[in-house]
Amino acid sequence: MGLINSLVDKVVETEDKHKPLSVFYGSLFRMGTLFSVLLVSIIILFANLNVDTYSIEDNIKHILKAFVFSILHVFYLYVVLSMQILKKPVENLYYQQFIIPVLLILAYAFYAFQIYSHMAINFTFNELENLFKTLSLTFFCSLYILWFIRDIKKNKGPDKIWIGLDIISIVLLLITIFTNKRGFWFSQNAPIFICLGVWVFFKLFEFLQYEKVYKNSYDEYLLYNRVIPSDNKININIENELSIFDFGCGNGSRLIENLNLIKNIESHNISITGYDILENFKGKFIENINNHISCKSAPRFYFDNIPNINKFNLIFLSHVLYDHSALSKSIDVLKKCKKNTLIIIRGVGPNSFFTTASFSSSNMLINNPKKKNISYLWYSKWLLDIEKECNLTRLNETKKPDLIIKQEYDISTTNSIEVISDLLIKLYNNGGLTNRIKDYFVFLNTYQGVDKVPNNDLLYIYKKL
Repeated sequence: MGLINSLVDKVVETEDKHKPLSVFYGSLFRMGTLFSVLLVSIIILFANLNVDTYSIEDNIKHILKAFVFSILHVFYLYVVLSMQILKKPVENLYYQQFIIPVLLILAYAFYAFQIYSHMAINFTFNELENLFKTLSLTFFCSLYILWFIRDIKKNKGPDKIWIGLDIISIVLLLITIFTNKRGFWFSQNAPIFICLGVWVFFKLFEFLQYEKVYKNSYDEYLLYNRVIPSDNKININIENELSIFDFGCGNGSRLIENLNLIKNIESHNISITGYDILENFKGKFIENINNHISCKSAPRFYFDNIPNINKFNLIFLSHVLYDHSALSKSIDVLKKCKKNTLIIIRGVGPNSFFTTASFSSSNMLINNPKKKNISYLWYSKWLLDIEKECNLTRLNETKKPDLIIKQEYDISTTNSIEVISDLLIKLYNNGGLTNRIKDYFVFLNTYQGVDKVPNNDLLYIYKKL
């Protein structure tokens, strides 16, 4: 057991204890991993297709089954190696990690040989099927044992689920090795398809719960983000009564910040209405407004339908214009507002790490439509679209924003860095990139003593014509 623990420590535990490979050899390592995935994929596919049946119908069924099984196995292989190797920074790769792709590739290589020998016409080669099967199962079992010990050491959150799956997989593989049982449950297929199915379930659940999960992450992010106090304020030419509508209000914290940026805000009689697609913002929104803003009437919150826009003379869109859907809804709202209504639009600035992540993620091959991968377009393109579509005019005739809201994000703690990394992954669907930003923040804090990074917002004021 001590030997296995030592092996796990070297293979699947913290990489900071190991001497990393050079960038050159790390790059070769990743290229070799990708090449191995491609090679094994071809071997598996050809092995599955190697059959001589007696009818066209049987051949078609077999080919379809072979393609499906091959695609699932290759997908599993890619997912595992992507998490273990391909998404890791090249400078954090070390030679002990070779055991992961080596075990997987050997397991799949012997799996392919097993299939081929089962279908082979040559009797001598056909006799090797059991040997190839045993070797393949043994390599798979070794891998699951290593992962089981790793998950036991972590023993938190979702890892507890994976511990159970590790045990099931190990038991099924050992039974298959020592009893030579056959069938789906007693082959390489069962553990792989079970684990792959659970992984897909988690990803699907994350996709369906995206808005709720994003809300929690965003609330945590706001705890570490601070507006730097400034004497720069904005003037609004509205006397006495301020009837405010906050479209995409969230928990109300951004609206409170925005109202504090207005000169002599305390001299106005204020009524506030918020709208957000998530109903669970309601309680916190009303609580925050009541605690920080003096209103002439109780704040209101809508989530199922948008109230009559004509009764408002000041509309806020704060950190809303980050995807096409939000742009379309915002245009629909602003088209309905009455003449002389003031519209204040706020969002991330060019020096924000959100913009950096957005630029870098915008050209991904596959983009989740719920992710905010093109959020940098809000000030470079979409403001002009809104101005034209909704018949608005800038109070400031230049292209410059009416106000640059200077902010800083705290990176002095491990938790604050984890929070922003988690939020960026949810927003931009690019774990590799956001993990590099996380590494950058750690470097800034560790080696340069930087506790806070700039995260400015831009603010623009429009008037309805």
